[in-house]
Amino acid sequence: MKFKEYQQTVIRDLSPKANNDRELLAYLAMGLACEAGEVTNEIKRLYVNKSLPLDAIREEIGDTLFFLVHVIS
Repeated sequence: MKFKEYQQTVIRDLSPKANNDRELLAYLAMGLACEAGEVTNEIKRLYVNKSLPLDAIREEIGDTLFFLVHVIS
């Protein structure tokens, strides 16, 4: 899937309860920050457990990309 196709797909899947653009941007920024933190947490497991959970990292990066696409759209 090309990025433009992905972007169109995720845009129609967003349904936040925001009253205005400012609230929407705040919601998206918080979602992006949370998901980026979850990516970091999975990578931290390399140092704690000496294993790198690639499937979990991929999933969290996908969630991060979801919010990032909305922020830039």
